[in-house]
Amino acid sequence: MGNLTVGEIRNATYKLLREYYPVAANIDINLTYIVDTELINRYYYEVAEIEGVEAVVKYSHFPIKNLLGEMSTNFGYKTHTNVSVDYNAASARSYTFEVNKNCTAYVYEQSGDGTLTTLATIECTSVTGFTEYRGLFTPATVSNVAKLSFVGNGEYQIKNVAMYPYYFDGVSANIPPFKQYSEFQKPSDYLDIHYVEMENVSSFNPNFTDYNQDKDKWRIKRQYSAEFSFYYYRQVSAIDSASTSKFEVTDKTALLIPFALAGTVLNANGYNLQAGSTFINTFEAKKAQIAQSENNGKQEIYNIKGW
Repeated sequence: MGNLTVGEIRNATYKLLREYYPVAANIDINLTYIVDTELINRYYYEVAEIEGVEAVVKYSHFPIKNLLGEMSTNFGYKTHTNVSVDYNAASARSYTFEVNKNCTAYVYEQSGDGTLTTLATIECTSVTGFTEYRGLFTPATVSNVAKLSFVGNGEYQIKNVAMYPYYFDGVSANIPPFKQYSEFQKPSDYLDIHYVEMENVSSFNPNFTDYNQDKDKWRIKRQYSAEFSFYYYRQVSAIDSASTSKFEVTDKTALLIPFALAGTVLNANGYNLQAGSTFINTFEAKKAQIAQSENNGKQEIYNIKGW
């Protein structure tokens, strides 16, 4: 973060305009009105998004072991026709699964001699697409085998079945889904990614790339157990009208803003179009140098404010 304030940027703008403005005594009064915070923020966003103001968000990613196994085949689909599809695990305390059509699933406790005790009957109704179900095993003997049995007379698909060794405080909503990817919400001020670090007890990767993203989420494969640090370029906060409000870019970058402000004022008011164009061209040329810098600068600019 730099040290320059809104008041100092306005003063720098006044100095550029002083020889072109027709009535020198009215410069400060007029420009305080003309060079308002909306106009300043317009150019502030431009230079900030090119320079890149960085932030970091950290995520803890330690997926809970699936007692049915972690192999990739567990993420595939199993098709039920008219033969039951069963899943079994010893000492399971919770489960999750997805089905894509109406069906019935039985939750059993199986003792050492093979005796089945029905713990719950799950009627999956009004299912029009893959729908997730979660629940708890409440066996009489914790070490007994837990069993999920999917039945019915029709064809449907079952996927992402997991059994976990934890009770999750007895709250079904706390049971995590079994997915190939864990999803993490991007911060509200996110613009672009810079780099990602991965760290666990045995390794550190300062440039982790095995993730994907969409508009508002990052996804990390379930196979990784680690802490992740996402370093990203963020949208700066708008400056306010207070003269002491500071810019979140380096002073060198903030000092480009007066060229754009002075050029806009001269062109808008028709005082000196040649000088106005010169100021604007200077701003654009110096702005391009930020993007080409080896130490600063993103290579793209995103028009997120509609300018």
